[in-house]
Amino acid sequence: MADDVKRPFTILVPTDFSDQARTALRRALQLAAALGGKIVLLHAIDSGRTVASAVVAGFPELEDVGGGQREAASAKLRELAEGADPGLRTIERTATSDEPPVEAILDRARRDGADLIVMGSHGRGGVARLLLGSVAERVVRLAPCDVLIARGESSAVAPDPGTPPRA
Repeated sequence: MADDVKRPFTILVPTDFSDQARTALRRALQLAAALGGKIVLLHAIDSGRTVASAVVAGFPELEDVGGGQREAASAKLRELAEGADPGLRTIERTATSDEPPVEAILDRARRDGADLIVMGSHGRGGVARLLLGSVAERVVRLAPCDVLIARGESSAVAPDPGTPPRA
């Protein structure tokens, strides 16, 4: 009988660096700790849409689609990972992608064999969401694994698994 090597529970956390995405990362860290899992942190650059998205969403600092964009995103990912997980014990790696966000998330989930995707309910709002669609909604429909949507700060701390539900 061959030894079955059990791989760690893999949680993919896509981020656009919004407050919602930070909430999702905190939730993923809680889950990874409880399940003995690992986290892959992903940011999709989507350089083809960056200028249009930046203008619509009101992020002029993202309008520069020059060669430094990937490096800047990678540095920001490392900073986020190190701040959320000192010593990087749970966040196994960070990744950037030049694909549109939905495609980047789905591709990374398949490549890494993700067991769960944890993401914010929204990053962009208003007109940007209407024009560009809801990334979270499309990921939920198309993901190869379960998806947990973190809604916001008001319920950012998950209850202890041993605590009975409130009536």
